[in-house]
Amino acid sequence: IQARGTFEFNQKPTFNFKIVTQHLPITTPVAIFEGIGSSGGFLSSEWNLASSGETPLQMARSMNGSGTIRLTASTFLGADIPTMLKMVQQAKERDETKQVFEPKLKHALTNGATPINQINGTFGIKDGLWQLSGAKLDADNVTSDNLTIDWDIPTANIKAAAPLKISKYPTLPGVVLNFTKDNRGVNYTADVGTFASSLVEEFAHQKTMEKEQAIQAKKEQLAQEQKEANTNAQEAMDKLTQMLSQVDKLIEANPDVSAQKALKLAQLTHQNLTAMLHEENLTTIQYQYITDQANKVMTDLTGVQNLLFEKQIEMVKKQASNLMPKANDLILKLNEMYQKRPTMTLLAELLQNAEVQRGIMERAVDQFKKELTFNQINKVAAIIKEAYAKISKAYDYAEEIYSGRREPPSANTIKRASP
Repeated sequence: IQARGTFEFNQKPTFNFKIVTQHLPITTPVAIFEGIGSSGGFLSSEWNLASSGETPLQMARSMNGSGTIRLTASTFLGADIPTMLKMVQQAKERDETKQVFEPKLKHALTNGATPINQINGTFGIKDGLWQLSGAKLDADNVTSDNLTIDWDIPTANIKAAAPLKISKYPTLPGVVLNFTKDNRGVNYTADVGTFASSLVEEFAHQKTMEKEQAIQAKKEQLAQEQKEANTNAQEAMDKLTQMLSQVDKLIEANPDVSAQKALKLAQLTHQNLTAMLHEENLTTIQYQYITDQANKVMTDLTGVQNLLFEKQIEMVKKQASNLMPKANDLILKLNEMYQKRPTMTLLAELLQNAEVQRGIMERAVDQFKKELTFNQINKVAAIIKEAYAKISKAYDYAEEIYSGRREPPSANTIKRASP
């Protein structure tokens, strides 16, 4: 605290003082009235005071001056804003009416305490009337841009108003704390009517918005479910189409009466589901029905397909394996031709090539003893058929040369086969 000034004792004593406080700790509560005021914090202020008079009362009435005041890290006594906010939240959750929650707000705002970050403003003193106007208050939950206090120093009468803006509801009117102290007594009230009415409207608006958002979210969810159901139905029908084509080809290669009946029934179901899928404005349930039916048909066809696969595999194996005795017979005849004409080198080379191809056939036939996929079996069968075709071609050529139906080539043009 710094204080500097003059005090003159003339016929009419006068004084001029300047008092400055810098971050002064407030160790005891400052009460305007019992339970109302501030507690703790740090005060930074400047007071420029002047007065004159023969008695203390005259000096008080003639006091003039100005200054600034800043209170930080303090607690406002007389209003419990955090509790008030809890009341507001409860009112929203419980859907309370204004008549129910307004008294609760008033009670919270006229009792308890609220931590504040700072209060700062300027004041003036005219003829003993100390006036603070336009002061700002900042707290975690509330703000104010126009705290006002009128303090008549001679009579100690006080009139104060604190319009508080609730930070959580910045667009709504705030609440106003009013305090008066005069010869009639003390009156401390909280004006929350406008705030409460606005809250009711805000709650109703929020509920409407929440309902609209919920409806919109549900629409979007249903639309997404419908889209996914449509995609699933399309994919299931595509798979069914492919499966029907595969089963049809298997039946064509291996006719089977029961398989043909199952295929016709599946094709009829496929036709009906396709027609349904092309209809407009199908629901999610209808798309799911198409997917379920397509999957059911594919499940039923799987058994038929597996049976036809097995028959097809056995047929391919049998056809390929049956070429082995034929290949042996052709090579035996080739060998007989060579034995009768051992000097004909062309026959020797044709016989050698045929033996190589027979070795390829034997190794391929041994592959059938292993667990192979359908595609692998077809590849092995193709190798056997190709090797047999080369043996057959070699025999035909040798037979034409041997019988004299064709003149032997002037040079050996037959390439030896690689094992």
